[in-house]
Amino acid sequence: MSAPLPPPTTSPPSEQQPQQPSTTALLRLQTFTIPPLPPSTTPLTSLTLTPDLPLPTYTTHLSQPFTIAPLPPTLTSLTLSLFPLGYPPSFLPSLLTHLPHLTSLTLYSQLITGTTPATRTSSLEFFTTLAHERHHLRELRLCDVFAAGHGFWRDVGAEFANAKTLQAENGKIGAAAANGDDDDDDEESSPLRVLEISYTYQPLDRDFLTRRIPPLADLLALITPRLSTLALSMLPPTRTNDEQDPTNLDAEGEEVGGVGAPEGVMTLPGAMSGAVVDRVGGLKGLRGLDLTLCAVGVEGLGRVVRAGGGRGLRVLSVAVEIEGREWWGGVFEGLSGGVGLEVVEVVGRPRGEVVEVMMACERREDALKSVIPPIEEVRKLGEKCLKLTSLKFNMLKTTSLGYAEWTKEDGEWKGGFVEPGEGSSE
Repeated sequence: MSAPLPPPTTSPPSEQQPQQPSTTALLRLQTFTIPPLPPSTTPLTSLTLTPDLPLPTYTTHLSQPFTIAPLPPTLTSLTLSLFPLGYPPSFLPSLLTHLPHLTSLTLYSQLITGTTPATRTSSLEFFTTLAHERHHLRELRLCDVFAAGHGFWRDVGAEFANAKTLQAENGKIGAAAANGDDDDDDEESSPLRVLEISYTYQPLDRDFLTRRIPPLADLLALITPRLSTLALSMLPPTRTNDEQDPTNLDAEGEEVGGVGAPEGVMTLPGAMSGAVVDRVGGLKGLRGLDLTLCAVGVEGLGRVVRAGGGRGLRVLSVAVEIEGREWWGGVFEGLSGGVGLEVVEVVGRPRGEVVEVMMACERREDALKSVIPPIEEVRKLGEKCLKLTSLKFNMLKTTSLGYAEWTKEDGEWKGGFVEPGEGSSE
């Protein structure tokens, strides 16, 4: 699991300091019927739904009738978490009719299309309504969300693109959009501003990169021109307390831990990143970017950081293919085009001589240390990117190798290699 469920919305009151009324609600569904929410003294703005259904009976509930009680009109944020087999037909479109002011949608760990043509059609209808009738949707987050077969996200992206075109034709975007101004406050005419798509790497699933991850072309269809934050990211596996969590087991199904525990990620190769670079490079209002689902080359890195003239991008986490003993020369040259950069993380995908140098180290703990750039090179980068205050480097997010971190304090760069276990590379 890549993220915990939100905490319960109620907790024992403190005798020293009274609890503030919550504006969030968490419902654990024992069927797909949504009961009336309990009365609240403050307007609810956020709702999380998660099933409390044993997997053997899950499919039975998918074919049962359901009802959805009226929901508070103040709700603007919806999270749907841990629906491994999707939803009954028409459930998602019906739910959306009760959320007329939805601005933020998060889907976590689920098969969004379900397992039948009817459930796939229902899910596509859900997103179509979001695109055409909910023009104020600002944030869409998809974490470990899978779709049966290929083409679903491409179809969803086509709906968002078509809705954007219709708005432009109807003159609803306004002069601000025509001038490239991202400060248009008219939510009814604004496309997505935040799009985050992430997958938790499953090192024991041999088909994960080739069959489980949707084609990049499908995911790229979801990108709209006015995004300010974009994440196409690969997350490392994390150990959980769930005995059935596959990330806790080895290939024979035995529990693993310590040095044998899965760690790190494997990105899609740089040969697949050309279309990603083209799409991201055209986002003029981009301020934050996490591009670790696939690795880019040095040339692609330069094009990415120059998005919007190179001044807009402030926070960057990017996977880069690195090769050559002094690989940082080309990488830092690419980064230097982002004069607005403030925080940067480079996730290295080693190739060629970099792999050879690391493999030649007798101790695993010395492998990353042998290929990190000297602080003098970091200072030179800082002279070109004057706003840069933090730079991190790791190798495929592998914690047992350690990482490097440099920070600018009082005008001086400090830092270097951090031994495994001495800090956090997050």
